[in-house]
Amino acid sequence: MVFEDQSINSVAKSLNKEIRIYIGYDDKKKRYLFESRESDKYFDLSNIVKLKKGSNYKGILDFLNKTQSVRIIPEESQVVYASGGFYSIFTELGKKLKWEELHISNILFPSKKLEGDISEKGSSGFVGNDWEDGCLFHLIDNLGHNDNDLKKHFLFPDEPTLIVCDDIGKEIADFIFVNENMNGNSRVVFVHAKCQSKKHASKLSASKLQDVCGQAIKNIHYLSMFNVAVPINDWDKKWKLDKSQPTTHKTRIRKPANTKKAEAWKKINAAISNPLTQKEVWIMAGNIFSKSEFKKELKKTKPARL
Repeated sequence: MVFEDQSINSVAKSLNKEIRIYIGYDDKKKRYLFESRESDKYFDLSNIVKLKKGSNYKGILDFLNKTQSVRIIPEESQVVYASGGFYSIFTELGKKLKWEELHISNILFPSKKLEGDISEKGSSGFVGNDWEDGCLFHLIDNLGHNDNDLKKHFLFPDEPTLIVCDDIGKEIADFIFVNENMNGNSRVVFVHAKCQSKKHASKLSASKLQDVCGQAIKNIHYLSMFNVAVPINDWDKKWKLDKSQPTTHKTRIRKPANTKKAEAWKKINAAISNPLTQKEVWIMAGNIFSKSEFKKELKKTKPARL
């Protein structure tokens, strides 16, 4: 079971104690029921959930039973339970696979630039305010560089008006793009990058994908129009891969020039708070994932790598 609020899990870890919660499905009420003899002793609900004024929950179990704020993968295959309902998110795999009906098939975009001799951030000694050509950060910072397949995503419908590198430290994304030229509306993109060297290249690297997807999921709440949190990293200071070499440090707010963090975040947050804003999360995966290989494995009766 995965709790919608990860602070519940972190409390259990900090206690260094196994807390048993018993779960059962009630056919009459059409919902899951949670029972435990000890959970309410350790969890202060007000520290875990922002409660609405006038809310009256007896404890964490009462809250879970009434709100169903959980995601559960039941024994029955091809369904998940989330926030009070069952959802079928899978299609048949193997020979019966209908690739075009698979949701993920519409959001995977292959690029030769993400294969072969490419690194994530380039060498630590690369001098200047740019990243080294041949690394993911250079590709992202230069909006797809000279790859037309990538550029059409970066430049949709026009060049971003604000670009921030939030990598290293308490980042919410490696890069943040804002486009304010969409007929009065905006687009905000969080870009997360992960790359392996050519020597360690993999067609399907589950561990690397888990790392970068975990980062994306952990920080997705910053894209909520009701978010009040502010990124922790100081964008007014330079990005440093190697602190001992000042000539290699890069400006974090890439565009517009001479913009301070307060001004940049005000623009980003204003766009995020607008219900008409188009919000996207990208994962730029270099040498860790192949769309064609993924499709090939799903068509197998027993996928070897999944």
